Amino acid sequence: YGRILSVNLNIEGIGAYPDGSTKTVVVDTSSGKKQTASMVFTNLYALAAMVRTEQQKEKQETLARIRKEEPDADEPELLFGDRSFEITDLDDFAVDGKGVTFHYDYGFPHVAKAYEPSGNFFFSWNQVKRFIKSGGLLAPMVH
Repeated sequence: YGRILSVNLNIEGIGAYPDGSTKTVVVDTSSGKKQTASMVFTNLYALAAMVRTEQQKEKQETLARIRKEEPDADEPELLFGDRSFEITDLDDFAVDGKGVTFHYDYGFPHVAKAYEPSGNFFFSWNQVKRFIKSGGLLAPMVH
């Protein structure tokens, strides 16, 4: 994709409570600079709101699954606490030929990790076109 390098770094650990995490980095290969949301997107408030809408759907689907599989679970919504996709979360994104994926780590406790949603929110280039900064690294992907 020209000067765009999108890398996912996966870290997995094993033990009594196996755990893992993924860190995503988008780099401009011509400068070597890591790209942040403010460097490649505009109207960050509206973009975060769009992702948050998808996150709410994911939360509701997850809660329905937990209630079905664990009918005796007390207040499964407490697993989410007050976690909500915010502008600062926009920096954790990946790109490919089809679009942009924003990542969100819910941070569920180990005992509930099996129920933690993916936190991956994909949007096609057409869906994010209005948020792509003109002249930014991602601009060629929408023109």
